[in-house]
Parts: sequence; structure tokens; C-alpha cells
Amino acid sequence: MKFAHATTASAVALIAGAMLALPASAQEAPQESATALDDIIVTAQRREQSLQDVPIAITAFNAETLERTAATGISDIAAKAPGVTLTQFNIGEPQLYIRGVGTSSDSAASDPSIGFSIDEVSIGRSGASALSFLDIERVEVLRGPQGTLYGRNASGGALNIYTRKPVFEDSGTITARIGSFDEYGLEGVVNRQLGEDAAIRFAARYTTNDGYAESLPSGEGLEGGTSWGARLSVLKDSGDWSFLVSGDYSRDDMDGHARIPVTASSTAPAFVTLINGLRAGLSVRQSYSSPDNFQERTNFGLTGRIEHSGQNFDFVSLTSYRDNDYSWRDNLGGLPFPGFPLEVDDRAAEEAKQFSQEFRLVSKPDSDINWVAGAYFFQEEIERSERFIVRAALPVAPPSFGGDTTFFQEATNRSFAVFGQASIPFADIWELTLGARWTHDYREIHQVAVDNEGGANPPVGIPLGPTGSPYNVRGDESFSEPSWKIALAVEPIDNVRFYASYDRGYKAGSFPSTAQSGAQALMPLSSELLDNYELGVKSTLMGRLRFNAAAFKLEYTDLQV
Repeated sequence: MKFAHATTASAVALIAGAMLALPASAQEAPQESATALDDIIVTAQRREQSLQDVPIAITAFNAETLERTAATGISDIAAKAPGVTLTQFNIGEPQLYIRGVGTSSDSAASDPSIGFSIDEVSIGRSGASALSFLDIERVEVLRGPQGTLYGRNASGGALNIYTRKPVFEDSGTITARIGSFDEYGLEGVVNRQLGEDAAIRFAARYTTNDGYAESLPSGEGLEGGTSWGARLSVLKDSGDWSFLVSGDYSRDDMDGHARIPVTASSTAPAFVTLINGLRAGLSVRQSYSSPDNFQERTNFGLTGRIEHSGQNFDFVSLTSYRDNDYSWRDNLGGLPFPGFPLEVDDRAAEEAKQFSQEFRLVSKPDSDINWVAGAYFFQEEIERSERFIVRAALPVAPPSFGGDTTFFQEATNRSFAVFGQASIPFADIWELTLGARWTHDYREIHQVAVDNEGGANPPVGIPLGPTGSPYNVRGDESFSEPSWKIALAVEPIDNVRFYASYDRGYKAGSFPSTAQSGAQALMPLSSELLDNYELGVKSTLMGRLRFNAAAFKLEYTDLQV
């Protein structure tokens, strides 16, 4: 099945001087001089390049911009980067969209549509991506498919976070924050040089607030909580070899969400009247969501990076292990029962462990042809459960549609890929970029649906019922696809570059969650393919005006939502 979507990206212009002090314009590094724009270095193509030389629509935020705009997480990036949106259903299911491409799937046997990485380590689960920023060097947002260098879960784009590495000096900072709703925060960084060729860096943060919402009738707080995290990195630079090892840990203990129903023109008038009556006299900060709701998450990661500078090319090895656990409870309707005739108490927990290994060969910076080639392996083990306790009444549904059901998923997701990309300059002003990747994915799934009432109150409760029934099934499936990049760039005059590109993105097929039958639970969705056709311009005029714009057309095949 094929879907097509065409749109035009808005132009992005940066003007040096006073305009750069405005947070709304902070898409690239603030400038130290009012007479010239600094060059912005990114590694979107796995090597250092000027942002203006990369034939990709990119928004980059450096550390100074993040600090000046008080950006503390990817939600702040989404609010400032054109074409990027983020909705967070809960702490474990942030839904990131770039150019309208994203997914709301929570299945243990599925992937995000937007690639998310920390220090070039791909994060498999969405719940492990929406972390608070800590000692960040820069953030890069790449629009459009990034299938060649980023692979299986970057069909719509990528969001890359780079943390600060140890440096060969002794330094330290402490930052305190005070905000509304009794918000307090503290962040500290210590960097120490260890001899002539080694350094260590430690960063930690703590944040707490009482929440801006109130649960009725108890008056207890919602949307608040406490989070903290730390990272330790050690760097050893031994001539042609360098070794970087880092470990991070974070913990979030958050209140539940304050759900407030929003009516639309399509909402039945009787329900509009009922909802308005139940919420009469309440503010937008007051909700009937239970004070027992909560959101908890723990993240842990270890990463080792080895680099070797050879005579003809450089070598990079990137090894990582990550562990992400979360659980939450939520009342989806945000209205009291039986005043409103439906109540859904939703409780979920997930444990995810991933291991990844990437080897890359990279051309020397002064090579006539810049290229990168490599191989990638990824495996994750996921255990997920979600329980629905439902009470129903007419006119929404008969009381028998209520019930208590639980869905369990155990999944193994494995991926292997080989890739390569080269940029070939010719005729002084032209550059051709060619890239390709072949990816093989394998999924193994165990799906269980349980009626916790043991059939005592048929039919089984929704969402398994009223037509579904309990099941216990196992299945597996493999998916293989090529992806590619073709881009042609020309710079007819200094600092004005035009490019045209055609990119193929790929997201592996998946198995659904909360299926209503064993047959449906084992029915795999086809792989999602996305073709992007793009024309763009990147220009720096008179040293004081930066104007970047892109027009694109996206074509989907087997879109996963």
C-alpha cells in the first residue's frame, strides 16, 4: 500500500547582530561577532563538516544556544526546530515526528521512525530517548531519511545528541536553577587532567518540582516529580590511538499526568454538554486524574569508543550496552466515573536491554574523495506488560464491556547492516554523494493476552474484548531491505551551495501490540519505506546573513502508524 505526501519546508535565515540574541532564532550557534558568522561544525555524515557543506536539511544547537534558551530536553528542541514536533503520551512513549513522519506504536517488536542517538549510539526504545540534557556539547536534527549511515529506524530523520568529552585541563562548573511550582535544580561538572595523555570528566544533575496541576478532589499534585542523573567519562589519548569509556545513570520519579478531555467539532453534542458540566468551574490545571498515577524510569548505559588514525584511513569502533526500565499508571479519560460513563485505568511496565557494535573506516580529512564504510550489529531484549482496568456504562458501552485484561510481550530484535558513502568533487564547483546500506532485521515475539477475571464476566473487557479472546502465541519474522542516498551539490559562487537529493529510508516490519486474537498478534506489518526527493540551498551572504531552505516530496510505502 502506498501513500504520497508533498510539502515545502520553510526557509531558515539567521542574521548576525542583535537578532541572534532572540531565542526564537536560535537554530545555530550564537555568534561572537556582529560582523561575521562562525562556521558550524557537524558530524551528520560521520565526519566533521561545515553545516553549510552538508546536502541535508539540518538544524544544529550548540551548548551556548542550549543554555541561553534554557533547553533541558528534546521537547525544547522540538519546539525550536522547524518541522519537528513531540507529543509525550507518558514517560515511556514520547512520539517524535519530523516532517510529519513518526509513529505512535508501543509494541516491543517495533521501532521508532525517527532515529535517536547519544554519542552516535542508536537508542532502540523511545522511552530511553526522552532524557534530560546533561553536559551537552551539541544537538543535531536531520530531516528526511537517513537510511545510509543511520539505518533501520531513521526513515523519517534523526536527532543526535553529543555529550562533552574530557579535555586536558582542570575545570569545573556548578549551576543552580529555581523556578515556578517550587522547582529547584542543581547541575555540576568536574573535569580533571590525569597526566599528559588522560583526562576524566564527571557531570551530575538533580531536579525537583511540585507540578503545575492538581488532582481532584484530593488536591494532590500532578505533572511534577524528581529526576537525577550522572555521567562519568575517561579519555586516554595515546598517539595514533584514543580510548574513550563512559557510563551514565539516570532516575525519574514523576507524578502522573493530568488528563483533561478536549472536545472537537466531531464530538457528539451530548458528550460536549456532559464534559462541560463535569468540568464546570475548573481551571486547566485541575484534573480528575488519580493522585495514585505515577511515572518511573531508570536508564543505565556503558559506551566504549576506540579510534585509530592510520596512514591512509581512520578506524572507529563503537561498543555500547544500555538498560532502560520504566513503569507508569494513568487514567486515560481524566473524568470521574460514573459521571462520565467510561473509565480506563492503564498500567504499563517495560524492561529493555540493548547491545550494539559498529566498526567504521573513514577517509583522511585531506583525501580527494571523502568516504566512510562500516558494519553494524544491534540486539535488544524487551519484556513489556500493559494492564487495562475498564469500567463502562451506557450510553458509551454496556457495563459488560468493562473488565480487567493484561497484555504481555517478550521480544528479541536483532539487526545487521553493512554500509558505505562517498562524496566525490569534480569540475571545481560540483560534488556527487553516493551512499548505500543493506540491512537485515530479525524479530522473535511471544504474545500473551490474559483475562484477569478468568471469564467470570463475559465478554472479556476492552480493549481485548468484546470480540477478542485470550491467547498465548509465539512467532518470528525476518526483513531485509537496501537503502540509499544520491545527492548532487554545486557551489557556483562562494558560500552559496545548491543541492538535489534522492534518499530511501527503511524501517523494519513489526508485530502489533494489544492484538485482539492470536492470529492478529502474529500477523507482521510490512517494512516501511520512505522516498525523499529534495531541493535545497545553503548560503552565507556578506558574512552576516545565513539563509538555508529546502523543498521536498515524501512518498511512503506501507506506512506504520
